[in-house]
Parts: sequence; structure tokens; C-alpha cells
Amino acid sequence: MPHCPRRPAHLPLLLCLAPLLLPACSHAPAQAAPAPAASTVRPFTFAVSFWPNVHEALLFDAQSPTESPAVHAPEWGAAVAYYRSHLRPGPLAALADPRWAEVRRRLASLADAAPLEGAGVDPELAPLLARAAEAYRAQRWPTVRQEGQAWVSRMRPQVEAQAAALVPELERVLGVPWPTTPIGVQVCERAGRFGAYTTVRESLVTLSYETRGDAQALETVFHEGAHVRVFPLRHALEAELQRQGKEAPPMLWHALLFFTTDELTRRHLPQGHVPHAEAQGLYAQNPAWTAFHGAMRQEWRPYLEGRVDRATAMQRLVAAYTPPPGTEASAPRPSAAIPGP
Repeated sequence: MPHCPRRPAHLPLLLCLAPLLLPACSHAPAQAAPAPAASTVRPFTFAVSFWPNVHEALLFDAQSPTESPAVHAPEWGAAVAYYRSHLRPGPLAALADPRWAEVRRRLASLADAAPLEGAGVDPELAPLLARAAEAYRAQRWPTVRQEGQAWVSRMRPQVEAQAAALVPELERVLGVPWPTTPIGVQVCERAGRFGAYTTVRESLVTLSYETRGDAQALETVFHEGAHVRVFPLRHALEAELQRQGKEAPPMLWHALLFFTTDELTRRHLPQGHVPHAEAQGLYAQNPAWTAFHGAMRQEWRPYLEGRVDRATAMQRLVAAYTPPPGTEASAPRPSAAIPGP
């Protein structure tokens, strides 16, 4: 059956899953971190790979029964049915489930032309996946590879041009050096239900090329990369909240990461650019984030501009934040950061 062009998906911006297995936060006030030496390595590597694209397309189709499927073939439908029957409920099921994390990890290690035999994929899934992959390679892969490589050719020079300034700024603000090994960015047509996610332990970003303009793509790459180094900043915020006796939504640190990366990247984008989180209405979705946004603009922006040290800025930020009643348990969920298998 001839392939029908797939309707582009206008995905909402990414759901945030709290990184797991983190050390307990200290109750001491946040301390200013010395500015690390600037990184000298390329901060990201980009790849458009066959097996991760197959997996992400199957996941998307399994969780999007009303969308036109990526491939029109019985073999594809059988694999989608298997994925759907083995996924837990919820849009983050495949990201948080260790079984699917292991499938993702093993497929990411395969060369494009490599067979599944010997890859260690679940023996029940492997034959279904192999047959679905043949149909995908024939019907969908040439287009996806071409579009993904075009995205990389366009975006990689922009990312690398901005990295010379942005990476040292992120190192200063986050208080830790950028990884010495470049963070991998796996570029796919689909990347989860929300367009991008980061596997922290593997320092791997999976990102959809389909739904972003260049400015938002640039922000997303650096935002997702910053997830790999956000833990000290997160701990500092949570420690200061505890010190001042304030409760807040579990994902409040992610609002701080969004504001930080948006503010830093905005300086290097055309005048009038609206930061991604604001453009997507993430701060407006929940009163807790709305209140925190005002506090960040007032008290965190001076730190980003180098006018105050981090300990002072963090103390003032938390002091200026008043959690609205009844909002402690919820928050917008705009991206995914998972610890990996």
C-alpha cells in the first residue's frame, strides 16, 4: 500500500519527570559556587539513527491511536499493538519503565544496518520489531533520514556558534563544568509524546526535528543539555526552600532551569525573541509557576547578569516567592529528564 504523508504533530512542550535516585538535599543555605573553567570540547554531537527512529515512531503510534500511522503495513500494526499492550498508562510510561528504557538503550547502540540478532532485545519483541523495521526502512526511513540530516546540517552550526559563549555562562550559573564528553543528541521524527527528553545517566538527548523553529530548537538543545548538570542548582533551591520553611511543587526547580536557559539563550537570539517557556504559556498554566516567574525576574535575573552572587540570589529568590495555597502538589510539566536504566 502506498505511503500516505504523515500529518505533522503539534506536540505540547515536554512533560517533566523528576530525576530519581538523587542525594538528599542539605539543610544548609545555598553557597556560591566558583566559576568553573570554560569547556574546550564540542558540547554536543548529533546523530540521525535508524533504530531509535523506529522505536520512537512505534511508541508515538502506540500512544496516539487517532494519528495516521508512520507506516502502513500489517507488520507495523502488529508491533504497534505489542507496544500498546505492554505500555503502562500515561504519556511518560515508556520513559519511566525500566523495560522500555532497556529497549531504548540497546537500540541506540546499533548501527543503522545492523540486525537485531545478538542485540539483547526482549526475545518476544525482537521478531515483531525486526519485521516492523523492514517496513519502516522501505516506507518511512528515507524521508526521515533526509529531514533529520537537513535539520542537523542547519542547526549544528548554530548550536556550535552559540556554544562558545553559552557553555561558559551555563557552567558559571549551574556551578559545575560541562561534561568532558559531548552530550549526544539523537534527532528523530518523534521523541516521546512531548517532543524531547533527556536520559541523564547516559548524557543523551532525544529530540524531535518536526515541531520547532530554529530559535526554539536552539533553546531546547541547551535546555535539555543543562538537565545533565542541573542537580547542584536543584539541590541549592530545595535546600533554601527548606531553610526558609517553604513548600513548593516538586518540579519548581524545572521552572528555574527553564528561566535560566531561556534567559541565557535569549541574549544570543534576534531582538524580540520570546523565550520558549513564555511562548508556550508554561508559567501561566499553574499559579505556583506564575508566582515563581515573578520572583525569578526580580531576584534571579541579577545573578544571571553577574550582578550578585548565587547564594544571595537564591536566598532573595526564595524569600520573594510565596506559594499560592493548594498548588504544592502540581505544576506544569514541560519536559522530560530521566535518569536512564
